[in-house]
Amino acid sequence: MKTINDYERITATVYRPADGSDCTLGGVSSQINTVMIFGPQYGDDELRETIQNTPHIDPNACLKLEQRSEYYYSAYPLFTNAKSSEGRWMMFGGNLAIVTNGIFLKTAKKWFNGNEDTVIHIHDRVENF
Repeated sequence: MKTINDYERITATVYRPADGSDCTLGGVSSQINTVMIFGPQYGDDELRETIQNTPHIDPNACLKLEQRSEYYYSAYPLFTNAKSSEGRWMMFGGNLAIVTNGIFLKTAKKWFNGNEDTVIHIHDRVENF
């Protein structure tokens, strides 16, 4: 079985609106200050199993990266089951993740085509339609 160290990941700081508003409707980024973002090359179920078997990791702080266009990156919570639920979906709730820790900049440069300053939009607002 793989351990958390077998997965490429970055740690990023959550940035929220200065006025304190929460447009995530209680999404995970409204409740935590640091997130762990895993690369898009891993399967969701595989990551969830490994994270659940790692005692020092907060599952709510674990996100999965998606590249939506050449310069637009988003990340969604791995433990919010809206992506596969009928009639529910996740969208951008206004909070951003930015890599600020130097040890993760090498991975960030690799993921973001050489740009370590990429802003990641956190898609943790769950809505029904």
